[in-house]
Amino acid sequence: MEKEVINLPMIIGGKEVDGNDHFVLEYDDLIIRFPTLDDATRAAVNSMNQDNIHNLKLWEIIYFFKRVSDLWHDEEYPLRKKLFQYGPRISGLSPEMYKYNIYMLLTLICCKGAVSDMVDIEIGDKRLLDEWISIEEGEVHMEPLGKLLHVISG
Repeated sequence: MEKEVINLPMIIGGKEVDGNDHFVLEYDDLIIRFPTLDDATRAAVNSMNQDNIHNLKLWEIIYFFKRVSDLWHDEEYPLRKKLFQYGPRISGLSPEMYKYNIYMLLTLICCKGAVSDMVDIEIGDKRLLDEWISIEEGEVHMEPLGKLLHVISG
């Protein structure tokens, strides 16, 4: 029996990047390939214009998560169909348990108020991300130190 091959992209700065080297995971009837962090992908990260992300307001990021959640809740969304086709096979979870876990994640990110509250609790005052806040005798604002690479699994 021939194994099905899935090529996953690496997305850097909103663009798909296919590096020179790939990591390969093999399952009984499935092979998953995705780019490793090699010189080509590092160059893509380093060439990113970080101002595009830095200038986003918190509400824009939260709204993006809400839109993503809405798409993934749509049972006709093609990527959702693929998720539920491959996810249980890869994770080893039953289709029912896998669907429940995805539902819980989507429930968490779809509620704009909950995400906003989580950020507020984590950093003490969510306004710190978007504006300068007077704290004691100074002004404080949170800004990233350089570029950020976040690897999302699953």
